[in-house]
Amino acid sequence: MTPIGHISVSYILTAKASKVTVAAAVIAALVVDFDFIFLPFPWFNEIHRVVTHNIFFVLIIGLAGYFLTKKEIKKYVFTGILVGGLSHLLLDAMMDTNPSNGMGVAFFWPLINQNYLIYNLFPTVTEYSPGWGNPKEMLKFTFHTILIELPFYILATTIYIFKKTRKTNLKTVH
Repeated sequence: MTPIGHISVSYILTAKASKVTVAAAVIAALVVDFDFIFLPFPWFNEIHRVVTHNIFFVLIIGLAGYFLTKKEIKKYVFTGILVGGLSHLLLDAMMDTNPSNGMGVAFFWPLINQNYLIYNLFPTVTEYSPGWGNPKEMLKFTFHTILIELPFYILATTIYIFKKTRKTNLKTVH
């Protein structure tokens, strides 16, 4: 899934929560893909969806967020990070479109060094994936992924617009 897809789903899952929870969820959904800074290295495929794509990494960033924030927002930050991080893992385990580093997510790494693919909703897409080793072709392939994610974008945008319109209408009534 693309970063926009992860942001959209995190927003959808936390839209009724506090702004702090929403922000933490969106940030956590992106932080899980922090390992992309290593994309140029030949060993990238060995660590992607392993080192940062597991429940222990999400828990560590959740605890870091909890301990680094003010007392009154700790639980909102922690909850948001868990929702954003875990949704990222589940989505990658269900919508894997790049078999170059093995299908699925290493949920329990480093205790168990195995990737789990919950259910690949788009198995035929993987046949056409050029893999991370060919960035130019991967960018072209991203268009297909964006089409798959389009419903999430539309739903997240609709919720956002609805919330903004509702707030504006409430302000004008008073």
